Amino acid sequence: MNIKQLSYRNKNNHDVHDFRHQIVDIENAAPHDFVLKISTLYDHKFQRRSCNLNSATAHALEKLRKKHDTIRLWYSGGQDSHFLLHHFLLNKIHIDEIYTVIKTPCKNPLSLSLDEGLGSAKPFLESIADQLSSTKVCYPRVTHEELNKFFLENPDYWRYNTSAWPNPWFTCNCISHWTVDQTDVCNLSGIETPHVYWDGVWKFCFIDLLVNEQHVNKQCTPVRNLSLDDPEWLEVYVNNIVDQMELYPDYRTRFSWDKQIKKSTKVFQRLVPEMQYINGLISGVRVPKWIDGSPPTDASFAEKILFKNFRSFEYLQSMKIENEHPWWLDQWRNNIDWVWVEKCQNFGGVASDHWVLND
Repeated sequence: MNIKQLSYRNKNNHDVHDFRHQIVDIENAAPHDFVLKISTLYDHKFQRRSCNLNSATAHALEKLRKKHDTIRLWYSGGQDSHFLLHHFLLNKIHIDEIYTVIKTPCKNPLSLSLDEGLGSAKPFLESIADQLSSTKVCYPRVTHEELNKFFLENPDYWRYNTSAWPNPWFTCNCISHWTVDQTDVCNLSGIETPHVYWDGVWKFCFIDLLVNEQHVNKQCTPVRNLSLDDPEWLEVYVNNIVDQMELYPDYRTRFSWDKQIKKSTKVFQRLVPEMQYINGLISGVRVPKWIDGSPPTDASFAEKILFKNFRSFEYLQSMKIENEHPWWLDQWRNNIDWVWVEKCQNFGGVASDHWVLND
């Protein structure tokens, strides 16, 4: 996915904005004033039809293989990247490189044991090494020095997040010498699952806060995503989700918009039997995203985030265990405009176009 594929259009005056921060800063603006435009999906007419997800995925990956000399899969061991790896291997489509990022810069046993790259992705890749004999497998590990450099060169990176709050470990995707910015390489990140719902017909859309960000600054990062880059594949994926929804006699009310928008998109993904099967193939560390932190009632917004988010909380504890105090952590905590971040979070998500599965 390329950052230029995403933009925000004002419904009232048709102004186009490249970044979320530009619309959050408009006085009296609200999410429903805008639509997230995904240029690669503009002209596709989605159809309600019977289709095979396995065949469609093989076809989509084969198209990428024919188009690019080098394919690099960014593999975390999570559901989305594992889905792609499974289909590359199933269809014997060559992957030139696999990168699994070790995101903890700390050396203490607790941090290392909780790192998903080390605890889940790496062991799995090593267990299938015979199937990857012609693939370059890399495990780059972020260091304090690299994070110091990133925060020094990108002091305002948090404004360019698509999420509502800045995430310190997503900076790993922009470490320059990992060559994620190579234009001659197909950097493949995974898939996205939209919100699917019934409104007289089947419809679906993406919400900007839930679109996986592969960049954290204003630079164009050419990372590809199957859902946002290949409308033909997306059509098949959504149809497979709808097939499962229609098994419920009350699907018209059970899957209405007001009920579906409150759910995580992972709920839709788990409906698909193929997804259930593939995601059951890998085991290992699964770090929770959230903890039930109970910060003091007078805690600042930043403190509440640090306590609530598991990775942030673990980072802070790691610093204490190792008696480290890296410069980048102070930058993350103290240089961010947390008042603005709170405003961004309270602003809410912006929906993309709502596409219809036409009969």
